Amino acid sequence: MGKLLLDTDFPGYVGGIVMVFGQPEIFDKFNENLPSGKRTGTRSARNL
Repeated sequence: MGKLLLDTDFPGYVGGIVMVFGQPEIFDKFNENLPSGKRTGTRSARNL
């Protein structure tokens, strides 16, 4: 469990997922932007 939550070099690291799901774009703005397809933020999957 320690590797999953704390070791950022571990391939199965999930510690950052809490921060991701805490962003307003994930839940608050998703339903609002779904019909139009509008994207939020400045980064896309290609820029990661």
